[in-house]
Amino acid sequence: MGNISRRHGVDAAAFEVFEAQLDGEDLEAVRSDPEKFFRELVAPEIDQVNSVIVGTKVLNDNAGQISVSIFHQIAGSHVSRIIIDQE
Repeated sequence: MGNISRRHGVDAAAFEVFEAQLDGEDLEAVRSDPEKFFRELVAPEIDQVNSVIVGTKVLNDNAGQISVSIFHQIAGSHVSRIIIDQE
């Protein structure tokens, strides 16, 4: 089994949390281009996103509608990342 260790000297990050309901059309768009879909979805609320991380559960769900949580991580002035996970 792999080992993990806590990184030291890393600035603490702040998080904003958003919720979104995705329907069948949204899920098709997510599967087609997840990064583009979520960048466009959060654009009205978040000016700059450096990276997008999408949980596999979101990508593999076949339901007609799902709820997702979007965590916007802000660390310093140069890191803005969104993390999408299904509830």
